[in-house]
Amino acid sequence: MKIRERAFDQLARVVSRSPWIVLGIASLVTVAAGAASGTLRMETRILDLVPRDGQLLTADVLIDVTCPDDTRFVRFQVSPDDGANWYNLEGTQSPNDYTEDSDASDGWSQIWSTATDALPDGVAYRIRVTAWDEQNPVAHLIGEDQVGGGLVVDNTPPSLEIAIAPRPTDGPLTGEVFQPEITLTGSFFDLPDSARVVGITIEHRNENGDYVSDSPIHIPATEFTFSRVLRMLEGRNYIVVTATDEAGLTSSESAEIHYLVPEEAYPIFGAVIVWGGIHSSVLPDQTVHCMNIHRPSRL
Repeated sequence: MKIRERAFDQLARVVSRSPWIVLGIASLVTVAAGAASGTLRMETRILDLVPRDGQLLTADVLIDVTCPDDTRFVRFQVSPDDGANWYNLEGTQSPNDYTEDSDASDGWSQIWSTATDALPDGVAYRIRVTAWDEQNPVAHLIGEDQVGGGLVVDNTPPSLEIAIAPRPTDGPLTGEVFQPEITLTGSFFDLPDSARVVGITIEHRNENGDYVSDSPIHIPATEFTFSRVLRMLEGRNYIVVTATDEAGLTSSESAEIHYLVPEEAYPIFGAVIVWGGIHSSVLPDQTVHCMNIHRPSRL
């Protein structure tokens, strides 16, 4: 017997034992034999599933699926460990590890609130949907599809740390400085890696709240630190540094720097005298003299 004839003969025997199997539903239905149990299972494909693989997900995510016409309800599941465990959209496995939609009036869809579920952040996810009919006495699976492996959920803003040199008088980011320039340095981190930070912005304002500079710094994906020299204005300088990640989440750090311009200095007997206060100087005869110096009044 030819191979083709033998295949049709075996198929006829299977169909005769299981008359509920219907063949020829376009290319959506495949009949597969279970070698171990000898049973059959009917596999179909969901016609469409959103989101697509490779997307970055944050906050509320709409899962939308197009199913065969005879679908009566759809179950939605997510997995943070590549399918090892499946959860409902609330992030639990009890009492059911799926979220069910039985109302097709607005399409087969569900909202996955990734920011409030009980599942981890910053990892790759898989989404699985299954479509079911209502044949008695039990429902039959008529469609299944998955998307994932490259779906990353991110609801965590990037971490950001900054430092100022020279160090201000009152702390790392607050107080007086006496140099006209400071060096602002920083480092950042984001889940699952710092390559997802897409921008660093430095805002520099004067004591009236006017912008001195608003210069974004481009951060290459291979660098996790930044540095910028800022020139201070006399008086108070307000600095805000913001890191933005690929999901649009932000973190900010601020500094308040009071730049005091040094008073004029004059050489007297080889010593430098600064106006105001009691100062000492060493004269050429090695005698130490202390004096209370005041700025001369202007005419």
